[in-house]
Amino acid sequence: MPVLPSDETVIHLRSGGTSVVVDLQPDTAPAIAHWGADLGDAPHETLVSLATASRLQRVSGGLDRTVRLGVVGTAASGWAGTPTLEGHRDGEDVGALFALTDLRATEDTLELHFTDSEMQLSARYELRVTASGLVRARTTVRNDGAGVYTVQALHTTLPLPWDATEILDTTGRHLRERSAQRHELTFGTHVRESRRGRPGADFTLLLAAGTPGFGFERGTVHGSIAPTASMSMRGSRASSAVCGAVGAPPAGVRLSAAGVEERTTVSVITGLSEDARSGRRDREVRQSR
Repeated sequence: MPVLPSDETVIHLRSGGTSVVVDLQPDTAPAIAHWGADLGDAPHETLVSLATASRLQRVSGGLDRTVRLGVVGTAASGWAGTPTLEGHRDGEDVGALFALTDLRATEDTLELHFTDSEMQLSARYELRVTASGLVRARTTVRNDGAGVYTVQALHTTLPLPWDATEILDTTGRHLRERSAQRHELTFGTHVRESRRGRPGADFTLLLAAGTPGFGFERGTVHGSIAPTASMSMRGSRASSAVCGAVGAPPAGVRLSAAGVEERTTVSVITGLSEDARSGRRDREVRQSR
């Protein structure tokens, strides 16, 4: 995978009618500025303008530097929403602050490598836009320190557009599994998780958010599925940022000390549907399960 120039400020991934634009603004966490319809062969200047326009304005009563949803966001970086990583090292080292150390990209894939030298942790965030337009994202954390690090939660997060104000998932019971339910995506967090072994008739197959009244042939929808039944799915609207976070390993995963190749990873498969374009996404999701 090619290594990008150190002065690269924006990355454009595209395939299958979908574009993902990642803003690499210096001194801030990399953030997804666009996840949606294909932008075509947009010139670099246009992509930079798009990334600039997606940055939040500073308002009174806030931090000196406005913090937005990044691909790896934690409380130590100023992000007040659900953090990417929650954990500790024997009750200490609870606030990781990751710095970007390396990035590699192709036309449709991106790898971002982060380290926290003080906490002795490293993280990797991977994006791939498939030929059908689905986006596959994966977050991996590794312990580089001398002691055991306990992972309490790990989330892979992608942003939602401002007009995605209705949420859909599935629930059910015996003889009526996978029934769709909808409601408004309000401020706060909507979490779907299962604590049953199979995992249960009320386990949701997907979490989707879109324009009000979206359906198979109308509206714009951003949806996601978790590859394993043990992962939770959540959508939230926090302050002026709208986000969706999917996936978390069972609480209490312990990563051994450095020297032992051990890590924890959370993956998510996401897709965009605009009007009648959902058919090919649906086929690939079914094949990947």
